[in-house]
Amino acid sequence: MRPLRLLTTPGSYLAGLFRRGGEGWNRFLFNPADPTSLGLIRVVVGALAFWSLLMYVVDFGDFFSETGWGSVAVVREYWAER
Repeated sequence: MRPLRLLTTPGSYLAGLFRRGGEGWNRFLFNPADPTSLGLIRVVVGALAFWSLLMYVVDFGDFFSETGWGSVAVVREYWAER
């Protein structure tokens, strides 16, 4: 008795889909590529992270002092609710 084509077609479609997806995944992640662009992205992200920390230092008092953006009473009330 032959299996129904209605049941084998979706199964073969899904098997091919997973196979092609796995091949694409491996091709994307594991093929050798020029590392220059990745190095540039790392340098830019590091510079942006450093810039962000530098801006915290410049405005440290505005963020974290008693005369900062949030009053001491509001901050204590917030943490008391948590």
